[in-house]
Amino acid sequence: KKNSKYIYFALHAQPERTSQPEGMQFADQILAIKKLSLVLPDDTKIYVKEHWAQFIKWPPENSLFMYNERPDNFYEEISKINKVELIDFKHDSRHLIENSICVTTITGSVGLEALKINKPVITFGYPWYSCCKSNFHFSNDTTQEDIQEFLQLKTKNVIATDVNDFLLLIQPYCFRSMPVQWDNFENVSDKDKLADNYINNLIEFIFRKTKP
Repeated sequence: KKNSKYIYFALHAQPERTSQPEGMQFADQILAIKKLSLVLPDDTKIYVKEHWAQFIKWPPENSLFMYNERPDNFYEEISKINKVELIDFKHDSRHLIENSICVTTITGSVGLEALKINKPVITFGYPWYSCCKSNFHFSNDTTQEDIQEFLQLKTKNVIATDVNDFLLLIQPYCFRSMPVQWDNFENVSDKDKLADNYINNLIEFIFRKTKP
């Protein structure tokens, strides 16, 4: 909604390792939303959007998502939580990120998308970008004061600096991958090229690190 002050909570598709086990207790995403609601001021809403992949058959040969880990009352329980509004899963996530005051996720890549445009992030687990200083780790001890202080400190310029520092930190451990069309990933040739690229770079990295 226009002019609404909100935090965007992007649900994870489940089952998936990014919530189970990486989210630990917060693999229960309803618990995470409830905890977040308790430490937000009354004028701040939580916009919750389902992950698009929750409703598709993927992988086709073993449609795990379509077994659907969502209990029958999942969305009803979320809608009962104070300050929460459920958003249509077809709504553009980029729009929700851009207009939010902060993005929250268990460990999802949506957090990295937010950091790229200088939005602060709150995560409930430990994603690979968790050492970025503009990522706040939510715990059972987190208070409203903690959240408010974090959001006040993380201006766009501060976040840009934090992201740059993070990229410099991880640069020695990265290598260039190759573009693969997601809708053509069943192509065996593309799979082989991707695997070869990864293995060759990994071997080079290991030997570089083990040199005296």
